[in-house]
Order: sequence, then C-alpha cells, then structure tokens
Amino acid sequence: MAKEQHMHAESKPANWLSRTTDAGLILLVMLMAVLLLRREFGERGGQATSSDTRNTPTYSALVDSNTTTGHLSGSVDAVAKFVVFNDLECPFCAAFHKTLGEARARHRGSVSVRFVHFPLNSHRFAKPAALAVECAGKVGRFDSMVDVVFKKQDSLGLASWRSLAAEANVSPLDEFERCLAAGTGQFLDIEAGVRLGRSLNAPGTPTIYVNGWKLLAPPDSSEIDDMISRIHSGKSPVS
Repeated sequence: MAKEQHMHAESKPANWLSRTTDAGLILLVMLMAVLLLRREFGERGGQATSSDTRNTPTYSALVDSNTTTGHLSGSVDAVAKFVVFNDLECPFCAAFHKTLGEARARHRGSVSVRFVHFPLNSHRFAKPAALAVECAGKVGRFDSMVDVVFKKQDSLGLASWRSLAAEANVSPLDEFERCLAAGTGQFLDIEAGVRLGRSLNAPGTPTIYVNGWKLLAPPDSSEIDDMISRIHSGKSPVS
C-alpha cells in the first residue's frame, strides 16, 4: 500500500505538468485559429469592398474579338469566342482543352478558340513545349501538336520533341528540329502572350475569356453549353 501511495505521489506532478502543457498547446492552437480567421475575413472583406474584381466577372476589350495575339482555331464569325491563356505543362489546361474541344464538336461553327501562350516559370517544360508547338505550326500542325503535348504531359522531358511531333504528323521532322534549335526568339507570339497575360493580371493557367468576359474558373461542359445558348439569345455569356 505504501508503495502504491509513493507511486501516485511521484506521478502527480508529472500529470499536472502534462495537463498544463496540453492546455497551453490547446490555447495556442485556438489563438492561431482565431488570428487566421480574422486575417481571412479581413482579406475577403477587402475584396468585397474594394475595386478588386477577382471574384466577379470582368470584361476586357483587349481579349475581345479584336485581339490578334495567339493562334485562332475556328471561324472568325463564331458566336462564342474563347481566348485561353495556356501553359502546356499545366494539367488544368489539358483538362479544359479536352472539355473545350468536345464543346466545339457539339457546336460546330459556333465556337472559336484563340490559344495564347502563358508559360509559367514554375514549369520547366512549358516554354520548350511552346516552342515545339510553334515549330509544328510552321507546317500547319499547331493544333495537332497542342493535342499531343497535352495528351502526353507525363512524358514531357522523357519523350523527345521529335517523337511527339511525329505523333502529331509534323513533316518534315528535320525542319522541325532545325526550328527547335533556333530557339524561341523566332516566335514573337510566345512573349506577346506573356505580356498580354501580365497586362491583364492573369492569376495563372488556364485564364479564360469568352467574348471578352473573364471566367472565374474553367467551365464544365454544361456551363459551356449554357454560355453558348446565352450568346445565341443576345445575352452576355456570364450572368
């Protein structure tokens, strides 16, 4: 019995210290949570009351039908004109490219897409990929090369550009490789896309405009269908 009492006596300070430490940690976590919530609330409040329009659709004439930056796929008379700032190493760009391609197939003649280069510095292969699709474009295979690069993103850095170009039916391949060797300086459109994106404060990729209206997020198939329907009805693509 005496031994049992001694053991409890020794463990009491340790338990008190443990409980005190736990309580202190809990209070610290609660304090950090409150500070983070206040910070988040303050930032959101600032967005709601200032001229920052990141959370609302905005219109820009720079990317309306008058822009010539980038590569146009589809008719200039299409009712729904998409302008997409793309990074060829961006998986979200690849996903939206596929979704938009399916929409074009459903709405033949109603949708055009202007592909604008916006390679991010954080993506090692984005700018070389931009060069590759531009070189493919010299022989009329721009869209095909974009399709292949997006499809084979996991192979970037592993597969050669020549093999990807061959899959995109780029010919002659020797001319394609000479173009690659000449570098990006021969294609002003790559840097023009970057400048345009920066002038519009593009937050990342894909940044998407429809008839001059900036979308808050990449739309899914049904949202694209709804936008096209709204445009056909003489309304803005965004509500």
